[in-house]
Amino acid sequence: MPKTHDETLALIRTLLAIADGGSPHEPERDLARRRAEKLMLRHSVDVAAVRMTADQARAPIRTDTPFAADMSMAAVLCDSLEPQLLTAMHRHGGLPSDKRAFAAGFTAMVTQRLRAFYAEVLTEAEAEGTSSALVLADRDHEVDAAVAVAFPRVRTTTRRLSGRGWAEGVAAGGRADIAVTGRKVTRGPGRARTT
Repeated sequence: MPKTHDETLALIRTLLAIADGGSPHEPERDLARRRAEKLMLRHSVDVAAVRMTADQARAPIRTDTPFAADMSMAAVLCDSLEPQLLTAMHRHGGLPSDKRAFAAGFTAMVTQRLRAFYAEVLTEAEAEGTSSALVLADRDHEVDAAVAVAFPRVRTTTRRLSGRGWAEGVAAGGRADIAVTGRKVTRGPGRARTT
């Protein structure tokens, strides 16, 4: 396990290089991507920080935005998940009520998968006995508090869905790519491929 921040960044860079096509074996690329994402989450590092040079990383950065790394990861996820949802929903078709049910099922499954992923990262950090577990748990509470301050009127509601499409949306959410590495997906002959 890396001891310093620079060693951690070097390891993440290496893993991302493997994930971005540095290995001819797809299972190895997937494992490298997953491990890089876990390290990025554990150490609050976003893709931009990993991709910058050492000199750029040492230059002072001023931000008035709390949780910038979390917001960066959320933006990458939104940019990736929205077209996946819309494409799958278009393929599914149906009435507007069917599409609402599809979108709700997709969202529920993606949320479940992301929660499982973050719980796994936290469990691994606790098992390794690193202080990352405390940082992740504390940051989770800080984010919840910041959201409550920023959006005081947000409330949870229960909505009844009358359309058909929940099960298909859940299945599409299970297939969705929830990577936070910002890789690009291009269309090749007959199927999508990562570049």
